Amino acid sequence: MRYLPKSFFLTLLLISIFILFNSCSSDDQSLSAITVRAADFLVTIDEMPSEGQILGTVDGSTSQGSVSFSITEQSVNGAFEIDASTGEIKVVNPDLFDFEANPILTGTVKVSNGNVFENALVIIYLEDIDDNNVFDGRIWLKTQAELNAFGANNYTHITGQLVIGTRYELDFSDITDLSPLTSLISIGENLFIAGNEDLANLTGLHNLEYVGSHLHIFDNPSLTSVAELNKLKTVTMDLNIYRNQILSNMDGLAINHIGGILNIGYNPSLINIQGLFELITVGSIQIQNNQQLTSLKGFENITGVSTLKIGGNDVLPNLEGLENLTQISTLLSIGSCNLLTNLDELQDVSSSTAEIDIRFNNSLLNIGALSNFQAAEIIDVSNNPSLVNLQGLENIQSANEVYVYQNSSITDLSGLNNLTTVNYLGISQNPNLSSIAGLENLNTVQFSFSIQNNPALTNLDSLNNLDTIGDDLRIIENSSLTNLCGLQTVVENNGPGDTYIVYGNAYNPTREDILNGNCSL
Repeated sequence: MRYLPKSFFLTLLLISIFILFNSCSSDDQSLSAITVRAADFLVTIDEMPSEGQILGTVDGSTSQGSVSFSITEQSVNGAFEIDASTGEIKVVNPDLFDFEANPILTGTVKVSNGNVFENALVIIYLEDIDDNNVFDGRIWLKTQAELNAFGANNYTHITGQLVIGTRYELDFSDITDLSPLTSLISIGENLFIAGNEDLANLTGLHNLEYVGSHLHIFDNPSLTSVAELNKLKTVTMDLNIYRNQILSNMDGLAINHIGGILNIGYNPSLINIQGLFELITVGSIQIQNNQQLTSLKGFENITGVSTLKIGGNDVLPNLEGLENLTQISTLLSIGSCNLLTNLDELQDVSSSTAEIDIRFNNSLLNIGALSNFQAAEIIDVSNNPSLVNLQGLENIQSANEVYVYQNSSITDLSGLNNLTTVNYLGISQNPNLSSIAGLENLNTVQFSFSIQNNPALTNLDSLNNLDTIGDDLRIIENSSLTNLCGLQTVVENNGPGDTYIVYGNAYNPTREDILNGNCSL
């Protein structure tokens, strides 16, 4: 028998320990790279809600992939449930929402991504209802006479939906006075205030504290104030305020919690939204097409949203009011804000969001404030004529789709320096783009890669590390492009998979030309 020296076994042992240590270290690093954020959920509702009533949504997100939601405990078992995918909380057993028995219901929700999780506290405060003053059902008040008659009953609570006005009908209502509704404290479902031509204010709703679903205020051309909603603290779903022609501010709207979307749009006289300064939680924010809006101050308490969409606000000079925002989990969209020069107020946002959409901002010079964004599924930076580069996207390593279209001041793609993998990549109609520097680390385009109509582009040298294009490559109508040698590696690797289209450039080599080294003039 041949004996191995002791030093051999010692060496083998050391190698095994090294491999085991590095394997564990790699797993730990992979695990620590995933983070989960969860926000506590607090809401106040009337006792005895309806079965299936939506109470709101637990806000949770992750730096990679998606999160799931589960209830790990609740103070009264079986009272409510949560949607595992969306975090939406619904009533299961209305009988358990009895103020006399359970004035406060609590629970714990686990927001998880694999083994990484955070817990969110759920607290549901119940309001006591005087059963003698409850209107059970839905009511639509289309005229002042109908409103007066209904108000004479002095109802404090409506279990269903209340519509004030003609809503989506062609004609306006004749309602001018909501004071007969002064006893109203809560509405179990939606509240519509819509289609009232001469309604100047909301006097009469000054005792309203709770709306159990959506609140819509629209098509009230004489409305000047929403201050009468000063006691309203909770809207469990969306708050929509739009198409109110002379409404200039949100003063007095001291709301704390909006479970869904805050949508303020198409209010041509709206100057500011500072009246929202007491808002603490909101699912998403959409501020669109308010032509006179000059400030977003009022959102200082908001730290996280699912969607932030700011668009079509022609004289909005900056994003002041959003400087405390740290999390955007689904969509960031900034569009058609023609005085906006930067996004500096978003510099503390550290997110992995599904989509970044920055388009049609005539004065936007840079997007450097996005440098803490860790990942995005879709990136569209287009039609920003003053934007000089893409710096701010340097932490994005992979994406499903990336589009850079019609940015007339961009000269290169610096800012995409760490992008390695993308499914669809389009670079088109950037008239001063002379170089695609910034794509040096791009390795894989899974499906389609298009470079079209960039008249100043002369070479593709920055694609030297690209070795895979799964389906289509289209290099079209780049009138100064003479050097395509940056494609040698990918063509040698039998890419692209299906379609190779090169025409309308200063030089248009075939695959064979590139393989043979004839890749430039």
